[in-house]
Amino acid sequence: MKKVALIGLGKMGFSHAAILNSLDGVDVCGAADKSKLMIWGFNKYSNIKVYDDFKVMIDLCNPDAVIISTPTSSHFEITKYCLNQNIHVFLEKPCCLNYADSLELERLASKNNLILQIGYHNRYINTFNHLQSIVKRKEFGEIKKFEAHSYGPVVIKKQKANWRSKKENGGGCLYDYASHVINLVEYTFGEIKHVDNSSLDSIYSEHVDDSVKSNLFLEKNISGILSVNWSKKNFRKMTTYLKAYYDDVEIVCNSTELTIKKNDSIEKKYITDDYKMVEFYLRGEEYSLQLQDFISSISNNNLTRNNIKFAKNTDKIIESIFLDSKSRMNT
Repeated sequence: MKKVALIGLGKMGFSHAAILNSLDGVDVCGAADKSKLMIWGFNKYSNIKVYDDFKVMIDLCNPDAVIISTPTSSHFEITKYCLNQNIHVFLEKPCCLNYADSLELERLASKNNLILQIGYHNRYINTFNHLQSIVKRKEFGEIKKFEAHSYGPVVIKKQKANWRSKKENGGGCLYDYASHVINLVEYTFGEIKHVDNSSLDSIYSEHVDDSVKSNLFLEKNISGILSVNWSKKNFRKMTTYLKAYYDDVEIVCNSTELTIKKNDSIEKKYITDDYKMVEFYLRGEEYSLQLQDFISSISNNNLTRNNIKFAKNTDKIIESIFLDSKSRMNT
């Protein structure tokens, strides 16, 4: 039985709590949040004891692992504290606001032989995994170029200040939305070596970006475009898709289907193909699969699909896009 605690009970923390409660071999031993409403609600309607100080919670619960779902600005300090207490960590994306901090957390996790997993759930979606397999096997030869898109209706009007409206909290489309797509590009096509012609534009937000565009370059001079916008009113929810181009093949992949276009033929593969059953379904099987992977990795002492070793470069590319965009604004 693994004792797991939660730090942060917003939307993602709430979801993680529900999934963890359903997993065999997991004891949700406590939670921490600063919201008086969350503390009252969990203490009244669940069997999870909630504290207003995560350090007190850790001292009293002595967990094997924690799930951290707090604003990005707090990730480094909280995760560092937990790793120094020899606690495994599942950390919501992105890892940190600074790449140097991500490297420090990786160092600590490695030094203490701990799992540090980052919550990029797209790596657990069947269709994206199938595309990654096609690319890795070179089924159609070497990829020539690619596209990565994500659109959704997150900020569709001017609104009161919240964490999304402040860059110092990890707000903005680049850190919150585009991080998913950048990570998925590296998982699917390979490590991004450099970026160019980046732009961060505001549509409704006053202090952060709502739209991200950049040219991405991999090894062998393979290039692609990144286009992410969270102010699209014509989308019902976040929609992410990748395109891969070969000499005579085009592949389009999203979270529900993969389409291979070759000459005059079209082949489709759906997410329900080779479907993996999960113990508890909430918002998508990928959310359960990533937590199952985390718990399994703790038990078996092996790296998760989204260990910091594989996820850290996402923070580096985020930083590169931000600096590239800023330098172009100043010229």
